[in-house]
Amino acid sequence: MENVSDVLGKGFEDFSEGVSRSLDKTLGKLDVEMAKASNLLAGSVEQLGESVSELDDVLSRVRT
Repeated sequence: MENVSDVLGKGFEDFSEGVSRSLDKTLGKLDVEMAKASNLLAGSVEQLGESVSELDDVLSRVRT
């Protein structure tokens, strides 16, 4: 009976370690992809800001 308890304990330990490794790997990939998305979004916001500035310049010239 003690052997069964040891085997079950080892099995749960191995399972826990596997889940932890898998979660670390998945969260690492998520972090990389979120960083890429953030960089793309930042670039888009910058381009949008430049476009708004150019539009403001054009409208200023048209009004005068």
